[in-house]
Amino acid sequence: MIVVKMISIDKIRKKILKEIGLILLTVLYIFCVPIIVTWCIPIYCFRYCLSLFFKKIFRPDLGELVNSRSIVLGVDEFPKNPKWNLVVWLTQDRMMDLEKFKEYFKLKFVLAEENGHILYPEYQQSIEKWCGFHFWKWDTDFEINHHIREYDGKYGIGPIDEKLLIQVVKELTWKPWNPNRSPWEFLQIPNYIENCVEKQDENGQKTPKSILIFRIHHVLGDGYYILKLLMEDICGISLQKAAQPKQILRNIFTKTLIKSIFWIRAPYQFVKMMTKANDKNPWHIPPEKMIRPANAALSNQISLDYIKAIRDSHGVSFTAVVTAAVTGGMREMMIQLGIVPPKNIHQAVAVPMPGHPNKLRNHFIFSFMTLPIGTEDPLRRLHKIEQNLQELKYSSVPFLNFWKVPLVGSLFSCLMGPFTINRLTTCLMSNFPGTPEIPHFREVVVDDMMFAAGLGPGNTGIGFTLISCLGFIRIFSIADPNILKTDALVEELNTKIMGELELLKQLGECSKKFN
Repeated sequence: MIVVKMISIDKIRKKILKEIGLILLTVLYIFCVPIIVTWCIPIYCFRYCLSLFFKKIFRPDLGELVNSRSIVLGVDEFPKNPKWNLVVWLTQDRMMDLEKFKEYFKLKFVLAEENGHILYPEYQQSIEKWCGFHFWKWDTDFEINHHIREYDGKYGIGPIDEKLLIQVVKELTWKPWNPNRSPWEFLQIPNYIENCVEKQDENGQKTPKSILIFRIHHVLGDGYYILKLLMEDICGISLQKAAQPKQILRNIFTKTLIKSIFWIRAPYQFVKMMTKANDKNPWHIPPEKMIRPANAALSNQISLDYIKAIRDSHGVSFTAVVTAAVTGGMREMMIQLGIVPPKNIHQAVAVPMPGHPNKLRNHFIFSFMTLPIGTEDPLRRLHKIEQNLQELKYSSVPFLNFWKVPLVGSLFSCLMGPFTINRLTTCLMSNFPGTPEIPHFREVVVDDMMFAAGLGPGNTGIGFTLISCLGFIRIFSIADPNILKTDALVEELNTKIMGELELLKQLGECSKKFN
């Protein structure tokens, strides 16, 4: 009894000391941030004068400054060694007329005007650095054929199957860009054999499917813009039909109270998140040892109804189920490789923010979330993740960081760099709700849609991207070869994730029987 009491007292003492440390760091943060911002005012003024006056005199060939929210994703050794490429691919039930699509996209988007001004000038502009800042510069040699064409990479134009498609996606996720052109392209692969099955037309002729890839660098836009472009603007399916996050309902008193203490609450939560998310484990490898391209694998289709049934049986959220399965899969993979799972690891989570402008923009923020990978019991792990998701949902940190991004993005690129490198989290996850309807992409039916993303600068070594489409979801997993040496091991990780989902399903069914 005496030993137990001493352990309890020691735990309480450590918690008190930790809380005191967090409070002191919060006070330091609140004190230092205004001072640092004040020191940066001359830089902000110089940036403003450079854009408004000096550019017109000394560099009339330059366009607008790259948006401060976007450029923080454009200092990743872009364009030679990009870390933030986004690759979306659509499986189409037949071959789309690429020449017609070129003309359509050029007129509808590249040359689109609003009030006499080009609506999306970035489609025709490259990025050039001048006086420490990044500007858009018109591509004087712009041709639509440079950006919309048949896939011309090292894997040829087909026929290809899913395994070879994954190699194409890996290649494109880390492929450099032409520094004189805007970083976007549509690539068509005409002969795709899905699971070695070819479709037959009405005359009984075999018609292989095709793949349309949209590759873009994150500096141009975010996942919301890409979904809006592909699904809403081209396919005519409103994003309002996709699953929407539940709104936080608060009464007027609570809203007023939270707003009044925001500048104390948000810094405290930020400091707490940053001090917790400093991972140290065998999968959090040093940046200088990282290898690209990473290994990758694509899971089988998972029914949304299957995940919703698990969600309902355990009284948690959809995201909690998926995150718990991913966490459990990583835990099992660590054990298989002879690694003792740490108590926790952390993942970077993309949090979309309300009010996305109708432009090529980034309008989201990354936040960090704890994954209890050391918890052996899958149900305890699931409910801990649900609790962590709820904390993130009600946290003020995303709004604080969203406010800070333009302050960082308006600095000289050499000063901006350290703030854009993630050296804290082990993994990254990006999850988007797609369309429940059958998309018709320029009159061609889309059977499936998936996307992949780079892991960004720093030493995040494992990532998961997901997007729902037509009642199903698939997981695209990538891992540094220092973590999982082959694509086959990443595929095994996906198998373990699927196994975790099945385990949660069985536990939910058992719980119903006993209740």
